Amino acid sequence: MKTLLKTTLLASSVICALTACAPAKEKKETQVVNVSGQMDASQLTEAGEQLISPYTFMLADGVFAEALKKNPEDKKAQFYRSLLSAQMPLKGILTRIKPLVRQHGDIAKLQKTISDLPVSPLKNFLLDGQEDISTTEQAQAVISNVRDGYMNFRNFLKKNPTLELTLNLNPYTFEKEIKENVNRSCVVKDWNNQTENPDLTVSDYSLECSFVEAATVKINSADIVPLSQMASGMYLMFAIYNAYSYEGLENVSNNNDLSDEAAADLIWNSPKALTLRNDHGLKQIAVLGADLVPAAKWMLHYQDQLCPLGKKGADRRPGYLFTHGICISNKAEFNKDLAMLEKIIAGTISVEMENVVTGNLEKVNVNPLAISRKPVQDLRTLVSKQANECGNRTIVDKTLGGIFVDGNADKYSSSACDKN
Repeated sequence: MKTLLKTTLLASSVICALTACAPAKEKKETQVVNVSGQMDASQLTEAGEQLISPYTFMLADGVFAEALKKNPEDKKAQFYRSLLSAQMPLKGILTRIKPLVRQHGDIAKLQKTISDLPVSPLKNFLLDGQEDISTTEQAQAVISNVRDGYMNFRNFLKKNPTLELTLNLNPYTFEKEIKENVNRSCVVKDWNNQTENPDLTVSDYSLECSFVEAATVKINSADIVPLSQMASGMYLMFAIYNAYSYEGLENVSNNNDLSDEAAADLIWNSPKALTLRNDHGLKQIAVLGADLVPAAKWMLHYQDQLCPLGKKGADRRPGYLFTHGICISNKAEFNKDLAMLEKIIAGTISVEMENVVTGNLEKVNVNPLAISRKPVQDLRTLVSKQANECGNRTIVDKTLGGIFVDGNADKYSSSACDKN
């Protein structure tokens, strides 16, 4: 239960990973963002941009929705709404999850979490719901919706590979980034021509700084590709974590006094524990993996544009989302890894593993993506229900869900007893 709650709360801050937002700071100034029905779509979108922050992103989403009503083709509003679609399923989550926490968690801690939240639109957003999550499956359904939000963002980027946008930064949320942009734009005039002059004074230098684009970030195709892969990575993380049911496992996690044997018995006696969920999302793993190959080749092909100075650094792509550049430091290693990725996607690969019986390293044929192509319906079927004399559960399915192509998983598992 604790893990589920932490994961659900963690998802609310993922927007920071994609927008590089800094923690909110207490300020004396008050920011005012005016929104009215008289605004046209572009004006609404610009107003929505100023609401992009950890505490007001849900307000921004509402403004972008209104902008799209007036102009469904507004690409910037579409971009932001798809970016925020992984956060919106969390509406009311701190209220919704209370019944489940009362059963299997610590309601006092949840209440303290709620009371400690600063009064803000974020707090209202997280509390705006009914107490309707009473089972682990219902909580996992929310996580699936967050997962699908990342797929929505990824799909938008895939459909718009040549998208070019200039994003306007909120000067309060992105104060640090704006200052850095200003500093990077400053140029000392006549420096190179006068460094040998021993009589230089401060007045001999001319420092010129540009503020014109300091509060903007540009996005083009060179940013779209890695951004879509980041979204894919977030989807995969949630898909793998949330693929199998945790129903029944809360009884184990909340009882620290259980022996391993008693905990295993609880899991085996919980009908849905570790069974494949209907919306597991594992089948997308192979699809997203295949998508990674052309993206990697694209980045390799366009290194001159993506890494213009040949080495990762602060000013490789000034003014753009990935300002440090997207640089491949070792092309030989990159090509080697890419070739391995292509083999994994194609099916079987050969890897070295230690034989637990002989202690020797052996070549083993494995299909790492087998679980995505034909997911195991119940993870408990992979191992024995009863422990052996060493207290381990031995492998029953010698293919381990199709991963070990030759049906020899038991030779490379430490679960068997050492009879020597």
